[in-house]
Amino acid sequence: MDVDLLNHLVENRRNPSRSSYDYLHLVDLRDALSRQLRHERGLWLDFGTIVSPYAALMPNATVETADLVSDAPEDLKPTYEFEIGEKCPAPDAHFDGLISTQVLEHVDTPANYLHEAHRMLRPGGRIVLSTHGIWEDHPSPGDYHRWTTQGLRRLLEEAGFAVDEVVPITCGIRALSVLTLAYLRPLPWNSDSRTFRARMKILDYASLAVNSLLSLRQSDRFGTEGAIEGHSRLYVDVVVRGHKPR
Repeated sequence: MDVDLLNHLVENRRNPSRSSYDYLHLVDLRDALSRQLRHERGLWLDFGTIVSPYAALMPNATVETADLVSDAPEDLKPTYEFEIGEKCPAPDAHFDGLISTQVLEHVDTPANYLHEAHRMLRPGGRIVLSTHGIWEDHPSPGDYHRWTTQGLRRLLEEAGFAVDEVVPITCGIRALSVLTLAYLRPLPWNSDSRTFRARMKILDYASLAVNSLLSLRQSDRFGTEGAIEGHSRLYVDVVVRGHKPR
């Protein structure tokens, strides 16, 4: 993967096409993260990526990256590299904040990952983390976990964090539309066939129409932790803000 392609993928995550099946999810995630990050300062770590897709949301902070050792070219290497089962080489109590977006579901031992995040934060340091509630299986190479709001809160508290806020995002009918479009996306036809191309074009138009319509419905964007009725019971993602106690 070259730098231009990676930058294109990062830009598409922050500003997705309205015809994308996951458009509603990506814009809700971006805006939820922006609300948590836009006033942050100091030194932050994006833990689990070679390029931080949401660093632009925190213009007053310095963002470093950490990820597993890979064969990526030198100009795509993260700030810190480590092998599976090893600690990140960043020092103890080094960062003012840590961001983790759509990583935790791919970690086979989430408790170890969060204890490592806790180690690298200074006392009082903030963590902003997002991961999936309900979502399709997407191994890359592994996809191990999904969470409820209460389950994710407990996981962070057991790792030593004080949890300040847990927000389910892309809820209710927005969640149903994203999951339905995700279900329709894999098609059984040969990619060279006229039928395949026609079906893909129809799906793009359907996605554009659904996403445009539901973009007008703001009430299902963000939910309430622990709701026992209403749209907050169904959500495709969870965003958590917490801190390391002093």
